[in-house]
Amino acid sequence: MRKGINTMRAMHVRLPAMLVALCLVGCVNEEPTAPSGQGVFTLALTGTLPDIATFKLAVYKGALTSTSKQPKFALGCSPYLVGNGETRNAFTLQDMPVGKDYSVLVEYFADDACSARSLLAYRGGIEVKSESVQAAESKPYYLQPVRFGAFTGMATASAEIKAEVESRSCSTDQDCVSVHPAATCSAGSNRCSVDSLFPLNGGVARAFPSLTALADGTIALHGGFSVVDSPTGTWTATSSTVEHFSPALGRFHTPALTVDNFDSRGRVGMSSTAALTGAAYAVVGGQEQIVIGLNKGKLATEMKDATCAQKTTCPVSAAVWRVDTAKSFSSGTELSKPVAFPIVIKVASATGPKVLIAGGSDLPLPKNSGNRRGDAQLCELTTSSAACEASAGKLNAARADAAILCLVDSDDGCKEVLIVGGRASKAAAMVEQYDAQTDAFSTVEAIGAPDLLFGGKLVRAGSAIYLLGASSVALFQENRITDVANVAAPPYRLIVDDSGAERVVRFELAELGEFAGTDGGRRVFGAAVGLTDANQALLIGGVLPNGKVADDALVFGEEGGIDRLPLERARFGAGAVEISSEGPFGGCAFIAGGADISSTLVGSLSHVELYCPK
Repeated sequence: MRKGINTMRAMHVRLPAMLVALCLVGCVNEEPTAPSGQGVFTLALTGTLPDIATFKLAVYKGALTSTSKQPKFALGCSPYLVGNGETRNAFTLQDMPVGKDYSVLVEYFADDACSARSLLAYRGGIEVKSESVQAAESKPYYLQPVRFGAFTGMATASAEIKAEVESRSCSTDQDCVSVHPAATCSAGSNRCSVDSLFPLNGGVARAFPSLTALADGTIALHGGFSVVDSPTGTWTATSSTVEHFSPALGRFHTPALTVDNFDSRGRVGMSSTAALTGAAYAVVGGQEQIVIGLNKGKLATEMKDATCAQKTTCPVSAAVWRVDTAKSFSSGTELSKPVAFPIVIKVASATGPKVLIAGGSDLPLPKNSGNRRGDAQLCELTTSSAACEASAGKLNAARADAAILCLVDSDDGCKEVLIVGGRASKAAAMVEQYDAQTDAFSTVEAIGAPDLLFGGKLVRAGSAIYLLGASSVALFQENRITDVANVAAPPYRLIVDDSGAERVVRFELAELGEFAGTDGGRRVFGAAVGLTDANQALLIGGVLPNGKVADDALVFGEEGGIDRLPLERARFGAGAVEISSEGPFGGCAFIAGGADISSTLVGSLSHVELYCPK
């Protein structure tokens, strides 16, 4: 078995079409090849599994996309622990029909009756080959166990394999892959390293990436900032590589997608995206470089907008792209000028699906705060054309970095959009709405709203709507250096009241109770996501009022805070989406990218975590 991912061996039982544990040390005899048309494969679970009593295992032909799908083979409730404290973390299945499209689901339970499920592990795309058992056991398929009600990181290299890889000198990546297939050559040190186990984990470090839950159930990771110059605080966007996570496979597609016709306009962070149809999504704007600094209680945020009087020299993109992950291809158009932090959402217009682009910041930024835009455009992005035209409606309050939520959805897109914050003037409406069928904006009365709100995300937890991770300062747009203690807004619960003649939105401070902690749920650059089936919402990581990077997440239910859970990695500027497929990970949260600050060092992250509610 390949070294480097922690697995544990159990007794080897070889029966036709039965699960057998990996051979104990000393079992070295070559096994005969399986009969013609029959094959073998081995799976191994990474990590350790505490407090587990029993497990079940099922093998399916094809991906497990529905809980009603019947397995080709199933092992019922079985003891996890066997003799001498050995565990069933690795298995070989023999005498299976040869094929390339199997999937495996392993469920682990805390009780003897297999009723209290604690973890699951899943992987698709498994090939059954006609080969010896020993050959199969030398290259197992790794499965990452995912805990329920906790954050679980995807697979990482062990200390053992890192030490082995880093002992090798190199001049090219090819010098390193013989030690480990995921190893690369670090140009600065000319030593091998293994920073990621892609495709079992994210492969590209991305701060402020764009994550999109696509209509086909997969997830696209686009852009983000990967290069940080710590002395200046300047962050530069990554290349145009798009990482594409498949819940049906339980891993990323490999190789990562290189969208062949992206130019530098596709290499941005902080872009806005919207799922279209199938495996396609829209990307609007984004920035090639930004400045973020955190030092001695001061938070500095700045756009590199000095050259933006000319669109061709501006590091803020004016592009509107349609990216198709199934074809590794993009097409698009450009807005008349770059715009930062616009509203972007797919809407169901009277003439069909469109992408609404509204508001944003004019560039270069003026010295005062009057840089918000109120105009809107509707863009049609198809496989054959891309065009934007002015919307008949216009925002009642010019705004940028507003939070949005679809109130009424449809197959063609959102019919009613709620828009909160981002306005330049306190006198302007805090809340307005957009009716996609009439292409009109209208103000909404806001009761109990604070004076200033920017950014954050509107998410649902069942019947409740929360605004999480917002700020009281227009970061990147106005105050470029501010006290970090005064930046983050508290979590708000919004009550949308349609009982009267006109819609009203009431703002209430979210009730956190015992989970308020010392930060009271106030954090900026946190990731927020709503989980539909669980009636929960999450606020993940972020920068706290004390200037530290949060290493936990707040969990909200319909009545307020219900838990505070540790993350595997402290992070801010991450992306988070709900996995919308119906397979084993359906309804879980997928968290990717972000950055952490240690002393004066800033580093972007590639590490992915999953949160599956109980």
